[in-house]
Amino acid sequence: MCLHISLNAFEIAHHIILRIQHLKVMIEECFDNKSYTVSQRNLERCISYHIQILEFASRLDNAFFQCMFSHFLLTGTIFACLEKQILDKINILGAVFHILGWIMALFVACIGGQDFLNASEIIPNAIWNSKWYQTDLRLKKYVVFMLMRSQKALRIRAGPFGVLSFPLFLAVLKTSYSIFCMLSS
Repeated sequence: MCLHISLNAFEIAHHIILRIQHLKVMIEECFDNKSYTVSQRNLERCISYHIQILEFASRLDNAFFQCMFSHFLLTGTIFACLEKQILDKINILGAVFHILGWIMALFVACIGGQDFLNASEIIPNAIWNSKWYQTDLRLKKYVVFMLMRSQKALRIRAGPFGVLSFPLFLAVLKTSYSIFCMLSS
């Protein structure tokens, strides 16, 4: 079940990343035309698409907030119990496969979150790389607002544990080791 939830979050995050990459192309081509009206129309499409992407990202975060919290809360404890089972030499092969499945579920969720964090840097870079400096002053103001709005990182939160990312993956592994040490003593 946890792997299924992790894969859902991973797939939705990568769908939004594809939309971000499409927006990047739209932004870079936005000011290629010298006409004010064409540039304004292109910028309006970019802004509305950007708002839509931000709404999708917010929905993703809200939809998986509680699920990821439960997943990460249980994962560290389950890791520790499985490590203890391996140490006590009770059904070692089953415990190894079980722990590998949990590690895979944890890693899939964290890699999806990390990719999502990394993708949030694409839009400001695309804005900066576009020909915004050649456009009319009225359009530059909208570009500044879009740039300001894109400074906030896109993320998938795992409850109070933090944001899905590689550091959270390591934190869960460290927590499981601490629980394991407590169970072993």
